[in-house]
Amino acid sequence: MRVFVALTLPDEFKAALAAKTETLRRKHPDFRWTPDRNLHITLAFLGEVERTGLHFLTGIVEDIASGTNRISLSGSRLFTLPQKKPANVLVLGFDRGREKIAYLAERIEAGLELLAADGRYSFRPREKRPFTSHLTIARKGRKPVMLSPLELIPVQIEAMAETVTVFESELLREGAEYKALAEFRLL
Repeated sequence: MRVFVALTLPDEFKAALAAKTETLRRKHPDFRWTPDRNLHITLAFLGEVERTGLHFLTGIVEDIASGTNRISLSGSRLFTLPQKKPANVLVLGFDRGREKIAYLAERIEAGLELLAADGRYSFRPREKRPFTSHLTIARKGRKPVMLSPLELIPVQIEAMAETVTVFESELLREGAEYKALAEFRLL
């Protein structure tokens, strides 16, 4: 199964984001806007994982979540990735919480590497690109994501992230469908 780990967001945060990006959504209908139900902050994308790997992964995430405080988030600005080429995604960056999100992602990666070093299970190699705390809100459609500087507006949204979830991702014709396999509350 295709698996990833994410910090899930409260419904109030998702509603505020939809309200603040409503004009952009109307102006750029060609973008593939992320449905509210799929909004999350990816901490680790594992790709294809066997049931044994899923068992080890949920154990790692549960251990980490049980020792991690809730994360106070403040969404701050929109930007595109990659930044120096035609963009594939439109994302929301964070001011408050980004270091804690990155630390949580690093702890998950370290746990995965430790399992491989112990010879218990090997996941995919560690991502080479540096981790960027962000929330993907739209993907390119038929064209790259291109916005004028005036459209990359500040977006102030605050929330408390309280749950880390292990998801299965099924790729369907109409888009990805996510199913929560395990959820763990932060302190």
